[in-house]
Amino acid sequence: YLYHATIVNLLLVFCLFAVAIILSQILSKLLARTPLRLAAISRDIPEKLENNAELAWPESNIAEMHLLISNFKETTQALRLQYQHIKEMNIHLEERVRERTAELQESEMQYRTLFEAIADAVFLFDQETGSLLDVNPAATRMYGFSREEFLRMTATDVSAEPEKTASATHDPVPFIPLRHHRHKDGSVFPVELTANSFELRGRIVIIAAARDITRRRKTEAEREKLEAQ
Repeated sequence: YLYHATIVNLLLVFCLFAVAIILSQILSKLLARTPLRLAAISRDIPEKLENNAELAWPESNIAEMHLLISNFKETTQALRLQYQHIKEMNIHLEERVRERTAELQESEMQYRTLFEAIADAVFLFDQETGSLLDVNPAATRMYGFSREEFLRMTATDVSAEPEKTASATHDPVPFIPLRHHRHKDGSVFPVELTANSFELRGRIVIIAAARDITRRRKTEAEREKLEAQ
């Protein structure tokens, strides 16, 4: 009888234990359902905010879970407002960039038009290396070199007085009344120079304008000769 009673009691304990395990599994799944849904919703919040999608938050009667869901809602709402603010700022910045780009393009066009329309030969060159960075069409006509040839040269290559030119390059003078330069064919002619410097992309660039004064010098010589006569 004791053996039978013991077996029955053990079976009852085993059944209760099995039921307890099953109930614990069911209860754990019920309790975990809300955090799992919360995790699934919060996994791609940035994408949903970007698409302005509505978030279906789970509900829970458990106080702790209800508080957690409320915190997620408040955080998401704050993120939505911040994202909207950032989006508006990006739109504003894009508009400013487009406006600034248009202004720079217009300024570049005006500069290029003025640069190419000047009758004097204009050179842009690096102060440190002396390398020519740009020339206007008047320079190609005056000296006989093409623009591509100029861009392979330095400021001293066009000068018949390279030492003076090198010295003036490192210590720019705003106005030089007389220097002698060379045409492509080697002939020497007098020029009047004006120069200035500015900073471009972290380096000092000199802009110099050369005016051919051959006719002026010839006229002055003839006038001096007439005055002497």
